[in-house]
Amino acid sequence: NAEKRDRTPRQGDSVGSLSLRASAGPVPDLGERVRVCYHVQSHTLPAQLVRLVRTLRASSPTSLIVVSHAEDGPELDLGELAAVPAVIVRRVPGGYGDFSHLDRWLEVVDLLADRGEDYDWLCNLSGQDYPLVPLAQAERELADGGADAYLQLFPAFDGPKWPRSKAVTRYRFGYVRLPIVQPKLPIEQAY
Repeated sequence: NAEKRDRTPRQGDSVGSLSLRASAGPVPDLGERVRVCYHVQSHTLPAQLVRLVRTLRASSPTSLIVVSHAEDGPELDLGELAAVPAVIVRRVPGGYGDFSHLDRWLEVVDLLADRGEDYDWLCNLSGQDYPLVPLAQAERELADGGADAYLQLFPAFDGPKWPRSKAVTRYRFGYVRLPIVQPKLPIEQAY
């Protein structure tokens, strides 16, 4: 039984949805507000991160929030939020140029499954994100959208969203992890 894929643009030219729901299965009635887990990946700006977590909790009190904060980033002081069971803070290895962002996301999926958490959507955010619309509206759009996932897609090199130079730096740039090298000889002080 082949899966039906809906590639109908939902918002402008740069955003689309991809539904992987089998055509034979009914769309579940999600009833009242959906439960969203907001996964926030951060590495800097702790005050801004705390502001985001407070806003998420106040705007979506039934949500889960998992913060994956880079272990080499600044310390976080979540204050009273640290005692809220629906806020989970993990110190994790940071990094770019590999699959570490995806690894952190998959670790959160496993964490939520191990804890037996019930949620309808997992939204990945950066520590620099901030809601531009009321979360109740955004969560209702997730519930009513008829899709299993939303992905941003657009023609990077020839489209209207980015200048060509940005596409070149994003897609033709490469990161390389260099090993940490310890000096073998003592370093003399210069006088």
